[in-house]
Parts: sequence; C-alpha cells; structure tokens
Amino acid sequence: MNSKISILLVDDRPDGLLALEAALEAPDYCLVKASSGPEALALLEGQDFAVILLDIQMPSMDGFETATLIRRRPQTCRTPIIFITAINKDPRYIYQGYEAGAVDYLFKPFDPHILKAKVAVFAELFRKNAEIKRQADILRQKDQELYNARKMEAIGRLAGGVAHDFNNLIAGILGISRDVHDRLEEGDPRRKDLEEIVGAGERAFLLTNQLLAFGRRQPISPQTLNLNEVIQGLHAMLRRLLREDIELKMVLKADLGVVRADRGHLEQVIINLLLNARDAMPEGGRISVTTSNVQVTPGSRPLLAPGSYVCLSVIDTGCGMSAETVSRIFEPFFTTKEQGKGTGLGLATVYGIAMQHEGDIEVQSELGHGSSFNVYLPQTNISAEMPHPSVASDSLQGQETILLVEDERIVREVVTRMLRKSGYSVLAAAGGDEAIRLLEKQSDPVPLLITDVVMPQMNGKRLAEIIRDKCPETAVIFMSGYAEDVMARNGILDPSIVFIEKSQIFEKLLPTVRQTLDQKPSAPPSFSLKVL
Repeated sequence: MNSKISILLVDDRPDGLLALEAALEAPDYCLVKASSGPEALALLEGQDFAVILLDIQMPSMDGFETATLIRRRPQTCRTPIIFITAINKDPRYIYQGYEAGAVDYLFKPFDPHILKAKVAVFAELFRKNAEIKRQADILRQKDQELYNARKMEAIGRLAGGVAHDFNNLIAGILGISRDVHDRLEEGDPRRKDLEEIVGAGERAFLLTNQLLAFGRRQPISPQTLNLNEVIQGLHAMLRRLLREDIELKMVLKADLGVVRADRGHLEQVIINLLLNARDAMPEGGRISVTTSNVQVTPGSRPLLAPGSYVCLSVIDTGCGMSAETVSRIFEPFFTTKEQGKGTGLGLATVYGIAMQHEGDIEVQSELGHGSSFNVYLPQTNISAEMPHPSVASDSLQGQETILLVEDERIVREVVTRMLRKSGYSVLAAAGGDEAIRLLEKQSDPVPLLITDVVMPQMNGKRLAEIIRDKCPETAVIFMSGYAEDVMARNGILDPSIVFIEKSQIFEKLLPTVRQTLDQKPSAPPSFSLKVL
C-alpha cells in the first residue's frame, strides 16, 4: 500500500498552483495538479484523493460546476472539497459553495499554516479510513477461508461415514468374488466375469480411500522425513507420468527442514499435484517443483499455528483457472474435465492429507496464466527414525486358534474363509458379548484376537481391553472401514496397536496375522505392538 496521501490541487493560474504546492510540500503528500475543471475530473477517474483544493473562478467550468459534478459521481461523492478563492466574501456566495459540496472555504491570500492544518485533518481521516478498509478486506478474506474450512470439514465427515459402510460392503463383494473365482476351473467363462467384478471392487476401494483422505479419516503412520528425498525418490516415475512436451524443473532447498509425515501420503500429494498440472497443459509447458522453509507469523494464516513450516510448491504454465473454479477446486467430485476423464478426487485428497498433517494448502491462479499450489507442512525437531526390521516368514500358513469379531456378516464370512484356507482355527463372533462367551469355553488361551473397531454395544477397543485383562498373552489386531476410533489426534495411529484397513484386508491380513503371531514378547505385552 502506497504510504503517500494524494491531494488534488485545481487552479487555472500557475501562480495559484505554485502557492498551494509551496504551502503543502511534505514527504508524506503526493500533490497532483490540474489547471481546469475537466482536467480535474479526468484525474479523479484513476486515483483516490484525501482532499480536493478547488479554485472557484476558472474559464469554461467554474469551481461550483466542477464540485457539483464531483459530488454526482459515486466514487468521488464523499471526497472532501475545500474552495479557495480571491473574490466575493458575500455570505450568499459562500452558501452557494457549500451547496455545491464544499466542506470548507478559504480566501486568498490564505495563511499557509491554516491551510496545512485543515488539509492535515482530512489526510489523517483518509489514512485511517484506508487502514479500516484494508483490515476489513483481510477480515472478509479470513472469514471466507474459515467458512470454506468448515464446509470442507462437514463434507469430510459425511465422506468418512459413507466410506466406512461402503468399505464393509466392498470387502464382502471382493472376498466372495475371489473365492468363487478360485474355485472355478481354468477356461470357465465365468472367471472373466468375476475378474471384472474384482477389478471394479478394487477401483471402488481406491475411491473410498480418496474420500477418507479428504475427510482426514485415513490412518497415517508418521515418520521423520526430508521432503527433498521423497521428491527425488519419485523423480523417475514423475518423468514417466509427464508427456515429452512438458518440462519438469526442480528447485529443492539445500537446508530444508524435516517434517513428521506419512511417506505414502506425501507421495500421493506430489503425484496428484503433478498430474493436475499436466492435465492443465494440453499443449505442453513447464512444471516447477520447489521446496522452501517458511516462517508463519501470528495471524498471517488462520488455519496454521505460528511456527516453522516446509512449503512444497508446484507451479505450471497451463491454462489457469477462474476465481469461481479456484473457490471450489478442493471439493470432492468437483472437476472441470470432461465426463469420464476425472473423478474430481485428486485435489480433494491433497487437501485432506495437508489438513490431517496439521498443514494447509493454497492455490493462486488466473485464466491463461497458469496455477501455483503451495502445500505447508509443519517442521519437526524429532530425529529420523531407524526403520523397524521386517519379520521374515517362509509361509503364511498357521495352525493357531484366532478369535474373530466382526458385526458385518459378509465381512466376517470372508475373513473366516481366508484364515481357514491358511490352516487357522477360527472362532467367529458377531459382537463383543458373543466373543467373551466363546473365549470362556476355551480351555487354552487364544493367541490372537482380530476385531472390528466400530461395533454396536461394545466397540473393538473395549473388547480388547476386557480380553487382555483375562488373557494378557493374547495379541490383538484391529480392523475397520476407517480408523477414527483407534486414532490419536488428526488421524495418527496409536503406535501401540496393529491395524488393518478393510480396503487392504486381502493384501495385509495373512502377512499381518503371521507376523503378529511370530513376534513372541519376552514379557506379557500391554498393547506395545508396533504398527505393521
């Protein structure tokens, strides 16, 4: 914002303008001169003035007529006018000046000190009004940002609830379809139909995972990461995702701070932003990926706590977006692509991941001038962790007894089949009370409990606590359509539990079961299992 206050001086005589200029010369004033009414009106088109000093007797258009026209214009109707004249001190003449819109009246020769004092009053009022307007604009912008954040939070809650129930259904459909497929002979035409069902189910899982990421209900396993290393690890794949007519430029800050984040989710953010930039450049262009350290001061970003952040910027030279599109760009299922060309979940996923990591994302764009996406992630002082060594297992088979608790019948049957086909004995229960009764009938301790988290009457965590009180040696695996009930703040998994998302149950169930059973603690554990 320009710190100088603009003042318009209007007089047809050069000596009159010179006298005004000499009286008002000051470092914080910008004095603009006009020698006629029409010239003054033209200057008012493109600039805001704190006050207008207006001579009355001028050729072609006198001061009264000029003031009347100034008052008729909406953009200048409130600009103060001080008449300065050397003629006619008759009260009726002065009254005519006030009727024309003057706020004050001075006669030549004027006292420079009085003129300067009067102008200073209006200059200070102009400065204060400008500051009030600036603060109001900032407040409106922050209110809009908070409104958008609350709207996205509401959509996220709805998406999380839908995804939870949907994942249960898809898990059952996929499990039965795979089981029937495996029992059909090679060459049976029905195998092809079942493969189509499985493929559609896996795509449905992908969509629900994106919804969970947007709604911040997808569990994360954070570790200390250098964002530069994550980007460099993806470089070869990113290059393959882009066309030959797109230049990829990377500017990675050497002393970049480290962040506490889920590597898989960060990779998802980078890939989605690159794909979005690629699709915005159908005729080619340049994508710049940069990293930087950013210090957020109090009040500068309403959704971020003050402190040190790492910023990932993805800038493209593509078609850009309108202000209306920018205002909706992170909404799930909103897309500007043709039908069938996009789901509208890519940027929504990026938004959810940034929020879940206590960060933020902003976008700047203009039609025809490309787009810039900036993702902010809080820096951490935690040192990098050594990765946990994986537990080697020659076989996923087993003979142990497993207590399975799942209220969704179709999921219970699918998991039971998977475990029994691998040799395990399964005690299946639809809820907590039934599980406790089954356990009490067993003469030997059950080495493993697999339980859903969200269940009626008794949730999975409460059931696990009861069973561990009775059988401290029983290991526990939680599973859920989404993990909100076993999460810590912002969706970070409690590091003392083993958890499987139902969307990953076919890939992770048997390896996780075998690894958990093979890990024999030297003392009875108290939920000290690590996340697998």
